[in-house]
Amino acid sequence: MAAAESIPLSAREVARLARALGFDLSVPQAQALLDGLAEYRAWLAALDAQDWPPDLPPARLDRPAYPRPRAPRPRRLPPWQPVTRLAPPTDDLEVAFAPVTHLATWLRQGDLTPQDLAARSLARMERLDPRLHAVVTLTAERAERQARAAHAALQRGRDRGVLHGIPWGAKDLLAVPGYPTTWGTPRYRDRVLPVRAAAVERLDAAGGVLVAKLALGELAWGDRWFGGQTRTPWDLEVGASGSSAGSAAAVAAGFVPYALGSETWGSIVSPAHRNGVTGLRPTLGRVSRYGAMPLAWSQDKIGPLCRTAWDCGWVLAALHGADPRDPASVERPFAWPPRPRRDLTGVRLGYIAPEVEAAHTDSAEGPHLQAALEVFRALGARLVPLRWPDLPTEPLRFVLEAEVGAAFRLWLRQGWDATVANPDTWPPLWRRAQFLPAVAYVQAQRLRTRWLQAVDARLASVDAIFAPAVGVPTLLITNLTGHPAVAFPVGRREDGLPAGATLIGRRFDEARLLTFVDAFQAATDFHRQRPPGWA
Repeated sequence: MAAAESIPLSAREVARLARALGFDLSVPQAQALLDGLAEYRAWLAALDAQDWPPDLPPARLDRPAYPRPRAPRPRRLPPWQPVTRLAPPTDDLEVAFAPVTHLATWLRQGDLTPQDLAARSLARMERLDPRLHAVVTLTAERAERQARAAHAALQRGRDRGVLHGIPWGAKDLLAVPGYPTTWGTPRYRDRVLPVRAAAVERLDAAGGVLVAKLALGELAWGDRWFGGQTRTPWDLEVGASGSSAGSAAAVAAGFVPYALGSETWGSIVSPAHRNGVTGLRPTLGRVSRYGAMPLAWSQDKIGPLCRTAWDCGWVLAALHGADPRDPASVERPFAWPPRPRRDLTGVRLGYIAPEVEAAHTDSAEGPHLQAALEVFRALGARLVPLRWPDLPTEPLRFVLEAEVGAAFRLWLRQGWDATVANPDTWPPLWRRAQFLPAVAYVQAQRLRTRWLQAVDARLASVDAIFAPAVGVPTLLITNLTGHPAVAFPVGRREDGLPAGATLIGRRFDEARLLTFVDAFQAATDFHRQRPPGWA
């Protein structure tokens, strides 16, 4: 029998096969899939070339279970007191670009009220968002109600913690009753879901004040949605990246001090990088996805975008924990706040040498990445060059594509793929995923096991791994292995856009990872820089 790759396929044959699989393709659509199916054959060949030990199992990073109907009691943060007194804010911009910890201090000093913070945030979005396209829906009525309740509770001495009375924004794939949850697509522009996402529940319980649903690229792809393209405030000719585009841009532009995003393959890290903010991608399973749009069940994660690493820690402290409505969620300790570190002596910081070296040669980010490593060295960290093993990475995409193809198969069967505003994004991938063999998915999961072992092995010899933020295999690898990452700004490029890096840590070791970035941010001011012209 001839090898599979030598057997040509015609567009008409693909269209007939699609019909047999339960959905329709036009001949032009089938023709457009031929290259993608050839790519599948190449990925499968790369998997077949591996020396698979018979006892190597497919990766299972979820916990299959039957969800119980009762929601967990949301975690409440302990009462919080500022370490030192701050001078009152002198103008609106100081408030707009302040970190959460400063806002919390001013609230408790009586310099501001939750109502004042919410009103300032809503007014700033109404005035400036027409330039940015970061906001889908203002939740003004809910925010005003929550702000009044937060103020009354503080007056009665009922302090829910550092997030109490602080405004925030939600990526518009998190369900909030009474408001549209659009997923960025015109089909769901007016859809209101009757559930409240677990992440929203937990921030409500922490006293948070939700002021806006923020834009995501349509169905969590890129930065274009039915309201236009979300821009980065650093350059309005440039998109904010995605898919957590609105969340990152809103923090960067001073609309909110923090926002929630989600990541399947770069959707927190990439917009954090493009917008010069700090983003935390937690360990897979750390935060419940209940009430969020599913994209790829074994990869989706929810995390915060903030001004500082320390703020990311406070938000994760409110979010984390098991939820029976999300069988993949787990209960693991997260001790926050830890003791701040300003000296990293004794810390072994690995860095992916080929990626950093390639960036230095080929990228506008390279000098900033090298300078960032020197900052860590000056703080006392020992730099350790690392390399990934000689394993393929592209076939890992089988996992994403199979799961996305299943999650959105209904869209194909109903013909809703024709309603996607950006037809060159998800629809071709959904279509070709229907042809993906189950064997390829399982083999990719076995490759995922090998990568999980490889990342764990390297993190056994170092305390964290430094890598470029985007455009490198590490981003795909560590999304599949479920390791946490912090994206943070490390400079300004010649074109004015932020330069960024990531630190990757051991699973469920977010607290220590955040202290390393906090030490870097205490020694630099990149996270405090404001986009020009955003007064």
